[in-house]
Amino acid sequence: MTQENRPQYRTIHRSQTDRKLAGVCGGIAEYLRVDPTLVRMIAVVLAIVSVGTAALAYIVAMVVMPDGPQATAPVWNYPPQDHR
Repeated sequence: MTQENRPQYRTIHRSQTDRKLAGVCGGIAEYLRVDPTLVRMIAVVLAIVSVGTAALAYIVAMVVMPDGPQATAPVWNYPPQDHR
């Protein structure tokens, strides 16, 4: 199978731009294409309901999930200085 014929898969990774702790919830939100706040709220509820098992899963995800692509810094186009 050639490179062009291979199906393109989305990969899950820790977010570099939308992170509060380690970017796990941000990465899951990017993968699922949902609001990261919703994923964070679900993670907190699961951590409370599961008596910490979800928190342990979050720590495992921090170790297992790779970092996402490095975010590019914003480029500022300053107006030209008028040197008189």
